[in-house]
Amino acid sequence: MQTNDAEIHREELKLTALESLSKAHDYSERADQEADKARLELRLAQDSLASAKDIAFLIGGPQPELIASLKMAQENFEQATQIYSETSNARFEHRIAYRSAVDDFERVFNEELPMRKLGRITAESSRSIHIGSVQEFIAEIDRLENKHGSEIRDIVTSEWTLYRGHSNEIYGLTPNLYRSSPTVDGFFAREQVLIEEAIRLQPEDFKGLTSFQILSKLQHYGLPTRLLDTTTNPLVALYFATDGPSNVDGEVLVLPRIPVLSEDAAPVTWLSNWALRGKWGRTSADEIAEAAGYDHGDDAATQYQSLKEALSQPFLGIRPRYSNDRLRAQNGAFLLTGMEIDDFSPPSTKPSSQQSDEFLVRPMRFLERELGKSSTSHINQPRLLINGEAKMKIRRQLDYLGVNAATLFPDTASRMRYVAEGYRSGIFGRTLYTEFQKGSEEQ
Repeated sequence: MQTNDAEIHREELKLTALESLSKAHDYSERADQEADKARLELRLAQDSLASAKDIAFLIGGPQPELIASLKMAQENFEQATQIYSETSNARFEHRIAYRSAVDDFERVFNEELPMRKLGRITAESSRSIHIGSVQEFIAEIDRLENKHGSEIRDIVTSEWTLYRGHSNEIYGLTPNLYRSSPTVDGFFAREQVLIEEAIRLQPEDFKGLTSFQILSKLQHYGLPTRLLDTTTNPLVALYFATDGPSNVDGEVLVLPRIPVLSEDAAPVTWLSNWALRGKWGRTSADEIAEAAGYDHGDDAATQYQSLKEALSQPFLGIRPRYSNDRLRAQNGAFLLTGMEIDDFSPPSTKPSSQQSDEFLVRPMRFLERELGKSSTSHINQPRLLINGEAKMKIRRQLDYLGVNAATLFPDTASRMRYVAEGYRSGIFGRTLYTEFQKGSEEQ
């Protein structure tokens, strides 16, 4: 009789614990949703502020409208940053609370819960899925392939699925050249002089290269360019998403079956040429065409529209030739970022027949929003966020699969860093010395 009473009491305690777990999971899920919403608002505020700064820099002058716009964008960015910080902290607190509740349940009742997804959002309407292991990640990639179909690889037309890993979920699709500098306004406008100076210092490295090949080599050497590194291997993107601190979630952006061009394609050549020789700010159609190396033929107006469309794409997907070991090891591909080309024709006293079209060339912002308007290229939803506290575990699992710093960066210095970081971070596990220390502490 006492045994039955004890079993009944145990079952009652278990039901109470499961109810508490359910509430902890719900709190964690709601906190995830709030943080995800705040993250998207912060990205939008970042792009809005960057766009306002671009226009103020390129147009210049103490114009009240520009000053007011810049001030409002700055205030919105600061507010969005504060909200994201608060919701992100709350998310991690609820996630830790849920994990602790799961651990307590399994320890007390000696049972493993069938679902142990910490902070994972599973509703179909959710914007994000949180990944806590390589196995979960591969399952999502498999689901995406079933959803979008297999890639197309052909000489003429190719559609590849590209992946990009970010160590911080708030990072957007922004090339290094377009990122803000704390010391220099309008850093992007130094694109041409950066390239010219780099070639001047080491001209033998760039002899006989096309404009795109020059950009690719400069990207490899670490110069800020308009190129974004991507990969056709999802595990490579996952590796980069697991960098950074454990209190910050990473992200793997998936661009399913986007059109990719060879590096010799005309749009790639035009945009790469412009990167080397173009002029930011106010310019004319003829100047844009000349910098791009574009022959508009007899019907200049119609032909120029084709060039403008090519240059003002959010980006061009490119399948490059593997010109270095790192690009080959990482299954690399590129996104070549375009520009905004706005009509800019102030009133003139000259007859309209004598006026030439003027444009304002500025960096392409709101890339993710622009992708949403595209019929051929988009970022897959829901997003794949990598749980910060699972980063080291995932790194260790990737190491089992041969995806690590030594294989992705095939040079001696990187291999030495891989060895050092492997023992420093615990990816290689514990040494006999650490086991001895642990045993001594337990005694």
